[in-house]
Amino acid sequence: MKAPLKLNALLAALIGLVISQAVVSAQDSLANTLLSVTVTSGSAPFAASGSYKLFTSVIGTNYVVLGRAGAGFSSGTYNYAKTGVNSGVLTLLDSESGPGISLALAFTSATMGTLALTGSAGAQSGAFTVTNYTGAGHPDLFLPGFIERKCRRSIYRLSTGWNIFFSRHPPK
Repeated sequence: MKAPLKLNALLAALIGLVISQAVVSAQDSLANTLLSVTVTSGSAPFAASGSYKLFTSVIGTNYVVLGRAGAGFSSGTYNYAKTGVNSGVLTLLDSESGPGISLALAFTSATMGTLALTGSAGAQSGAFTVTNYTGAGHPDLFLPGFIERKCRRSIYRLSTGWNIFFSRHPPK
């Protein structure tokens, strides 16, 4: 009876060792990436709930944010540094709020994890997924807009060529 228990304990220890040795790796680069964010908490000027998408350029260091990220977080340039085996930091220079926004990413797998966004005035936390959008085509994003108390639909098109280009097209 004791031999099977020892064997089971040994197998459990080996399985635990193998699982603990599994390495999650942060992305080496975020160029040509779609970062889909689900916000779990936040303080002004950043959103406290909702979701948004952060698109990075194919080459270069431009980004565009679409969705409910909060005030002062829209587009600009970024610098990404892998800070550990499963972590990285985006330092953002936003066209609206200027420098001082930092987005810390903790990868739980190669394509997902948790994030902590900090700025000079607020903070935000949530979960993210990372997708490389090479060959995905040009996404058309429909966002509502209100003009004279009537809901109008606008089409936003991202060009994912050499660098990010963002344009608004009114509906036909």
